[in-house]
Amino acid sequence: MNVNPSMFKSVFASQIIKMVNERKACGQTSINFYFRTIDRFFIENQVKKPILSQKIVELWCRRRESESLRTLGHRISAIRLFADFLIRQGKTAYYFPKHSAPKIFNTYVPYIYSHEEISLLFRAADELKRLRSAWHLSYFPVAIRLLYSTGLRKGEAEGLRWRDVDLKNGVLTIRQGKFRKDRFVPLSGQMAELLRKYAKSCVCQHDAFVFPSPQGTRCHKSIFTTSFRKVLSQAGIQHGGRGQRPRLHDLRHTFAVHNLEKWLKSNENLQAKLPILADYLGHNSLLGTQRYLRLTPSIFPEIALRMENSIGKLIRSRQNETD
Repeated sequence: MNVNPSMFKSVFASQIIKMVNERKACGQTSINFYFRTIDRFFIENQVKKPILSQKIVELWCRRRESESLRTLGHRISAIRLFADFLIRQGKTAYYFPKHSAPKIFNTYVPYIYSHEEISLLFRAADELKRLRSAWHLSYFPVAIRLLYSTGLRKGEAEGLRWRDVDLKNGVLTIRQGKFRKDRFVPLSGQMAELLRKYAKSCVCQHDAFVFPSPQGTRCHKSIFTTSFRKVLSQAGIQHGGRGQRPRLHDLRHTFAVHNLEKWLKSNENLQAKLPILADYLGHNSLLGTQRYLRLTPSIFPEIALRMENSIGKLIRSRQNETD
């Protein structure tokens, strides 16, 4: 579905609409808040001509009072994205230099669920399905197991369609994930069998969503999070509040760390396995996977010791790529 044209009213309205629709076509279904904010910014600063000048860009990129570096970074990324779009369209636009943007480090420490907590989450999801008739809770027991057993991003699971689920061979096709990468995700035998059973109760038409809204459209991005909060409460796992851990996305981090633990116990070559994990998770480079090496010392000291011996400096390396 294309964006509502009435949402944008500045001199750049038509270009912003085209850019947002292009992002939608690439699988990014949510409209970035900053695009609407940029549109209002152009109006408030009386930009009369559709020329993205250096003056107006630098004014937008100026840090505001009490603004965090992370928020500033998001704003700068949005205007750079818009400038890139305009330039590709043959328009005049100033591209804010990357070296001038603030260096933002991801300081969030993921919550790694224990194996016992994972079992509690699964049981709680099953119990909520029996106790409540809410449509989203009917499929969440399948969804939460899929997220943990594959390490999918939440948005990838929300956007999954039956056409991309090979029930016979137990393989998912993730199209246009983060970094616009396609990838194949093999399923465990147990997860593949669970999806086959789940499919029998669904409308498995080619373009149908695996986890749909009541109207058959893609479920709203808050549904998975809301369902997960209920499951956390049912499982007796305390949540720290908005933006605090544990989060649903931490199932992805847990998937990665639990695999490191499993490979250690089976005496696998961790140095050879790390690139495989990076491909499986859809990381743009090995740097995105190395962060898990830094999560292990306090959780699985034996993993850290072995990786220090076999991989060495990778554990001590720093990386800024977000997942």
